[in-house]
Amino acid sequence: MTKEPATLSEQKRQAILAAARESLRKQGVQGTSMDALAHLAGVSKRTVYNHFSSKEALVLQLVAEFRETAQQRLHVKYNANKPLEPQLLTLIGSEIELACNPDYIDLARLVAGHFFYRPDALRERAGVLAEPEPGLQRWLEEAGDDGRLTLDDPAFIAGLLHHLVEGACLWPQVMGLAPIPDRDEQRRIADEAVALVLARYRSG
Repeated sequence: MTKEPATLSEQKRQAILAAARESLRKQGVQGTSMDALAHLAGVSKRTVYNHFSSKEALVLQLVAEFRETAQQRLHVKYNANKPLEPQLLTLIGSEIELACNPDYIDLARLVAGHFFYRPDALRERAGVLAEPEPGLQRWLEEAGDDGRLTLDDPAFIAGLLHHLVEGACLWPQVMGLAPIPDRDEQRRIADEAVALVLARYRSG
């Protein structure tokens, strides 16, 4: 099926997002103005506001799109005929890969820094950073339905795994407390997370 060409409105929206990525990386949220974004994107300031009500909305949209793009690359579905370990390892590994991406860490740092003194606004508008990958929850549910895992609350377990990953691979890096884990350390984190889940919830 041939993909339909983007409308003029969508082209302008993408231009604004591209300008935001460039400006936010160089200037940060505070140093980026809507006037500057309009100039970089080649659109009017009114057009910028028609698409995004504020700089905060732009930043959060960039974070959401980054996560969505990463999730679209992952095509792991529960397979009853394959061992659990490699399936779960791929799913958790994808979360680790996203969390360790330098561009994603930069965006998370922008969000955290901008909302640091506005915790109510952070809880209301930046929840996208705390959302586990939906494919992981679906996989856990299907493995439970198949009787291979014993889970009372798959969403809770998916959330715990998400926080485990971000606690090792995102927030210490956002705060400048630790370097991004290398490939060997990423694999170790994934291996241990999988071992913990299967040791606790594997049926039989």
